[in-house]
Amino acid sequence: MTFEKQFTLFVEAFGGERIPETSDGASADYFLGLRTFIAELKVLSGDRTEAINAQVHKMIREWVISDPDTARAFAKRNPKAIQLREMPPAIQQKWINLLKKNLEQYVRSANRQIRSTKLLYSLPGARGLLIIFNAADHYHAHPESFRLIIAELIRKKKPDGSLRYPNINGLTYFSYETVKSHKEQMSFWANGQFQHSPEDDISDVKEMQARLQASWYAYISIRDGRIVRNHRDLPSESS
Repeated sequence: MTFEKQFTLFVEAFGGERIPETSDGASADYFLGLRTFIAELKVLSGDRTEAINAQVHKMIREWVISDPDTARAFAKRNPKAIQLREMPPAIQQKWINLLKKNLEQYVRSANRQIRSTKLLYSLPGARGLLIIFNAADHYHAHPESFRLIIAELIRKKKPDGSLRYPNINGLTYFSYETVKSHKEQMSFWANGQFQHSPEDDISDVKEMQARLQASWYAYISIRDGRIVRNHRDLPSESS
């Protein structure tokens, strides 16, 4: 059974609805909370580690060639620097832009599908949730970093100052078994909420995400016959 079908069984047990597909594929996946939420599920089904690393290495080589003195001095000060946060600001920003470019397709598509579903079902006030399940992409095994990158994308603005992706109010990023968090080597669940104006009360988004998380782990525990823990269950995890 595909993960999409398994998650649909969970959503139905949760009290949600599977939204019928439209001929143009423009609708989102689920209604939640008596249609007060519209959720779109995206699945990271392929491992992009080698492809992204190749692009990052190319970027670093170009930096070394263009500014060898700075690169040599940096390497001397930071001989073991291999992670994003350890790199110089110029490389960090290029690296982040690369990741944004690879991930924006999910945000763009979800925003469009949620918007179309609002129009189709006359639900202008419904909240939009982007749910991303990591089934196979070990590169994105840092849930908090992933959440922050998606947040930057969702907060992007058009030249006129309006939001580019205004139909996404929350992000849920999670894994189970096949991809572990880099630090703790555990399944993970990371939520994000996006306040689109100073008056935007996002408490309902937080509440829905908390209910989803608790219900998902209860569902999995019953299905698999064991208690499921995630990366935040460890006392060393910082929020």
